[in-house]
Amino acid sequence: MTTSVTAMCVDMYILSKRQNIDDLLRICVGSSAVIVEYFLVYGLPAQLLMDESLATGDTIYFDCEWYLPTVRPLRTDLLIMIMQSQKKLRIRAANYHTVSNETPLLILKTAYSFYAFLQKVGG
Repeated sequence: MTTSVTAMCVDMYILSKRQNIDDLLRICVGSSAVIVEYFLVYGLPAQLLMDESLATGDTIYFDCEWYLPTVRPLRTDLLIMIMQSQKKLRIRAANYHTVSNETPLLILKTAYSFYAFLQKVGG
């Protein structure tokens, strides 16, 4: 993530200093590819997995009929599964940042913040 933020920030800064159409096209395609990659490869599957883990408890509670006497031997196991599914699942990148649908937006916001800083410092 840090590499992508740095690369996008530098690309935006270079683009603001030069008005070459080739650079514009290269930077737009490259930045779009990074954002699409983070969304489709990392963010979306991680978000879907987190959503499914939260839905597991609801599925057990509403569909398994855990309260019936015929399911009595499994009741404790099902209740434990319901309790565990209430804990929010997080997929972390290098134990630093939670990966989700918000990751591409965070990359863009951070890259733009650094870009604005470079613009202010660079004059």
